[in-house]
Amino acid sequence: MTSVAYVTKKLKDCTRKLETGDITKEEADEIYYDFLKDPRSVQKKSLSKALCRWYKQVEKKLPEPGNYVVTVSLDIRGRYSVDTEIAMRACMKKLDLADAVCTFEVNEQDHVFAEKLKGMTRVIKCYISLRAGEIRRALGDTFDDLVPVIEGYVAFMGSDGFGGKMEENPCEVIAERVYGELVSYIVYNSKVPAARISCSSEKYVGYIPCQVAVFSKDLHLFSFIPSAEETFRLALRAGIIDREAAGRFINGRTVRNFSVRKFVEQMTDLLTAERRIEEEKLAELEDGSWTDIIL
Repeated sequence: MTSVAYVTKKLKDCTRKLETGDITKEEADEIYYDFLKDPRSVQKKSLSKALCRWYKQVEKKLPEPGNYVVTVSLDIRGRYSVDTEIAMRACMKKLDLADAVCTFEVNEQDHVFAEKLKGMTRVIKCYISLRAGEIRRALGDTFDDLVPVIEGYVAFMGSDGFGGKMEENPCEVIAERVYGELVSYIVYNSKVPAARISCSSEKYVGYIPCQVAVFSKDLHLFSFIPSAEETFRLALRAGIIDREAAGRFINGRTVRNFSVRKFVEQMTDLLTAERRIEEEKLAELEDGSWTDIIL
């Protein structure tokens, strides 16, 4: 184990480097794995102060990209000294959203992401990292090419697992959850590579920001999905929900004894049927044979 004097000096040197530039990848790993995780960082005041100074400088630098970003932990929960926690929480709030990603859940087209994320902790279809920027950097250009089909609290409250497991029994729900379920279900069953990306809860107070994302080239495949409000209006016109439920959803109120699964399955059938009709109409218009009638 390295001496406290070495660690303190190294942190001071890195802090000075960060004032005018960046640190190396090796230095970032050393800070995160060796210095931050060192139990002495809580016990030794000099080490705690050095870490605190480091993270205060990190906060000043954020959200600029750099090797230094990965020294920030996305999981604090009483692991460090009080001063270090305060400094790190301030860093987490300034992270670029992409650097705050802590879970990356994929649909069954897993091979697109599996190779780049193979060294990461995995639970079923979910890759997990509690280190800022690690998932973004592991995926590289692949991550940058992902665009959200849906984002926010709605996606987080979507299906329980990207595999499409939904609440079987009627329950009390809000519009964001129901709409998130619907979009997640449609994206999952589209058979295109997709991911549900959630971020550290420390970045936003009160909820975990999340998005269901696909590759930019595939985004047009989901253009037939209307906005949340229009979805509920369409469901009302189609007789899938009643006027009271539609009104409560549109006005942001909860609906009791609501069957999420039934709604999602019926709306998916309706939306995909309408899409097929539109595609058939477009195909007819593009067919040059209609000019024969005019002539």
